[in-house]
Amino acid sequence: MSNNKIISKLKQLKLSHAANYYEAQYLTPSNPQIGTAQLIDGMLEHEINQRHNNYVNKLIKNAKFRYSKARIEIWIIVVKD
Repeated sequence: MSNNKIISKLKQLKLSHAANYYEAQYLTPSNPQIGTAQLIDGMLEHEINQRHNNYVNKLIKNAKFRYSKARIEIWIIVVKD
């Protein structure tokens, strides 16, 4: 199966972040080829992380915080340090 077919099937299954990861691993000549298990693990991990990030961003957007996003980010950076 060709790389383009795999990418289109991943996108058809609504795994677009996994498709992006696959594309970055196999279609970028500078990346060394990795094993099948590592590839699947990386694709799934990337997809899960992106979905979680999208969920958190959606919650933040819908929360209608009193302060702007920029102020929240600055406050988080200051508190972490």
